[in-house]
Amino acid sequence: MLEWLPFVGLAMGIAAALPYYRDMFKGTTKPNQITAGLWAFESGIALVAAWSEGAILTNIPVLSAFLCPMVGFVLALTLKQAQWKLTLFDWLCGAMSVTALLAWWATADANWAIFFAIVADIMAAIPTIKKSISHPESETRISYAIGGLSYVLGLFAIKDWSFAEMAYPLYAVFIDTFIAIILYFPRKQREIIPGTSAL
Repeated sequence: MLEWLPFVGLAMGIAAALPYYRDMFKGTTKPNQITAGLWAFESGIALVAAWSEGAILTNIPVLSAFLCPMVGFVLALTLKQAQWKLTLFDWLCGAMSVTALLAWWATADANWAIFFAIVADIMAAIPTIKKSISHPESETRISYAIGGLSYVLGLFAIKDWSFAEMAYPLYAVFIDTFIAIILYFPRKQREIIPGTSAL
């Protein structure tokens, strides 16, 4: 009955990325390249692992978690105005994320693959969470808000609340919503950079 909702979620996830790309071209949004690249790679791993367990429909919106960061990563590498200066902290988080990916590679179990993909994704997200707290003007908050909502739609199609079915969609809802809250309710009010999207 609700099997069409994940496809709406996928469309919403892709649509959520459009304001982000727009702001990258304007130079007001500067994604962390490590987060974007690893998010795309790790989401792809979780997606393939979940689909291999038959959890296809509920993870349809997760496809946008692979495609959209991948496009953002490519743009971040090619657009000079959208490049964020990486720090040692960013590289350390990236290294820990890759370590979690190696743990995934060591197991042939799809559920463990999903678990380690989530752990790796969290480590990759930390630089962007840190950046969102210190420089909220460098992110496009509406993209995270709509992205989180798009993953919620996939949850309505869950029939069997197995780990493969629910793990990554639930995590995706949490991480996008968490970052959106940070951006919409910054720790302290800061002056918005001229030209930055108010959405």
